[in-house]
Amino acid sequence: MINSFTFCLSLTLILFVSCSEDVSKHASIRRIINQTEHSIQIEVFGDNEIFTYQVEGMDTLNITGYCTSGIETYCVLGWASDLAFANIIFDSERIQKFENLPDDPTKKSINADPTGSDYGYSRSEENGIRIYTYIVSQEDYDNAEPISGQ
Repeated sequence: MINSFTFCLSLTLILFVSCSEDVSKHASIRRIINQTEHSIQIEVFGDNEIFTYQVEGMDTLNITGYCTSGIETYCVLGWASDLAFANIIFDSERIQKFENLPDDPTKKSINADPTGSDYGYSRSEENGIRIYTYIVSQEDYDNAEPISGQ
């Protein structure tokens, strides 16, 4: 009886240890390409801080960091994971607002974790570094709301 118990306990421990998977970090970049003629300000709202970035018209911003793979998959590229709210402000004239993630991942949402499914991000690789690219287009500008008083 003791031998059976010891065997079962040993087998359970071996299975538990062999099922664990390490989390590995990969150098990554969140690349935001502004394909408009307008200067943009990006605001992403975390629980205790606001992440703010400026991108001039027809320019690119690279935010370096890392993404993980394994048991947990997420990115720390300026901000970590998905955040609930964000804005893209075009020349202080128009604003595109993001609240939570849309149910449809084919819709753009700059506040998404780029390792998730789409939300406007595309993945490529350059010299072993993962690049998650988000393009701010003229269509985004056209669909943005005028800021009050403008």
